[in-house]
Amino acid sequence: MMDQPATEIDLLRAELAELRSEFAAMQAQQPRQQPPAPRAEPASGRRDFLRLAGAAAVGATAVAVGGGAEPAAAQSNQPLLIGVANSATTVNDTTTLNSPSSTALDDQTLFVHNSTVGVLNPPADHRIAIAGITNGVDSTVGTVLRTGVYGRTAGPDSSPIAGGGQGVFGSAAGVDNEYPTVQIGVFGSAAAGGFGMVGLSPTGATSVGVLGRADEGYGLVGSSDTGVSILARNGGRIQQALRATPGSPTVGTFSQGEMIRDSIGDAYICVASGTPGTWQKLTAQHPDYDNAGGSINLLPKPIRLIDTRGGAPITNGSARMTPGTAITAQITGTVVGGLSVPAGAKGILANLTAVAPVGSGFLVVWAEGQSLPLASNLNYSAVTGNPAIANYVISAIGPTGKLNIQCAATATHVLLDVFGFVY
Repeated sequence: MMDQPATEIDLLRAELAELRSEFAAMQAQQPRQQPPAPRAEPASGRRDFLRLAGAAAVGATAVAVGGGAEPAAAQSNQPLLIGVANSATTVNDTTTLNSPSSTALDDQTLFVHNSTVGVLNPPADHRIAIAGITNGVDSTVGTVLRTGVYGRTAGPDSSPIAGGGQGVFGSAAGVDNEYPTVQIGVFGSAAAGGFGMVGLSPTGATSVGVLGRADEGYGLVGSSDTGVSILARNGGRIQQALRATPGSPTVGTFSQGEMIRDSIGDAYICVASGTPGTWQKLTAQHPDYDNAGGSINLLPKPIRLIDTRGGAPITNGSARMTPGTAITAQITGTVVGGLSVPAGAKGILANLTAVAPVGSGFLVVWAEGQSLPLASNLNYSAVTGNPAIANYVISAIGPTGKLNIQCAATATHVLLDVFGFVY
């Protein structure tokens, strides 16, 4: 039987087989082999066209097989490998982790834990960028501290501002750095209406919201140009530990404005910097006298509150005092010549005067609400009290600012001139 001439289909099949053979040979070559360059002359026949198309397809496949593409990122529920070199720029080598949600309050962009549970349980109204947690039982009980986030900086470095840095830096649209030349463990800054740093701790005798410690320098700094540097909320309690010795410091270097309490609880303030500086003791109130006064305040000039002859706020009807009958005088708030003893005063400094007594007797001054004391503040007679006799008096006043005065034995006119108060 004679051979039939080759048809067009037979030619195409032969060309396809040849292309497959060439493709297999190229796969066996180097993985990153570049595809062969196209022929310069135009393809005029079907055979040339098929050769060009096949070579281009094979070349593209070889590049893909050779591993030229970068590895794909980890998919959902797959581990993110940390430690692979980043793609460096001319400025920084940075890996950015973007949150999948900008609105979910329970979102935690980066959550790192060294614990047996790994549960953070943040407040419901918090959205957290970086969360750190640790718990569990340490192998060395009592000597290992569990730390959720630890930040440390050590300088100086190569930057123009040597010696500055923050171990942990937090800013909420606030000042970026008020202290560029010092080492700061934790720095918090916030715009108006915010908090630079907040420390919350569960109720307990040993819980600490914020702990600041420095061997030298400042353990904690509060700064405000127009507001409050440090606010003690709720109970307003501030505890100051006692020193080991009584009295003001005798060794060490101190700055003006520092305050200490000695071993018996007396408070001192440094009024001039130095070694050990110049110290001034603050007034102290004995714990057994909760209504006792503190500082002495002098009026610009004395004011006469009592004159039984007339012409004062308290006159007793312009008559001599009757022996055994007390006058109760409102001391605080009684204005004379634009001056008065303010409310809240605990006592007064005054002159007490007996004028023209009819005989011998004495005057007693004491705070309202207390019993008549067995002591006199001024003794007088018809001789010594004519025309008058005076004595200096310091006396407590009652909680409503009132004072009692009483004469004994014989009647007399009485004057009370107040020139200061204890507050």
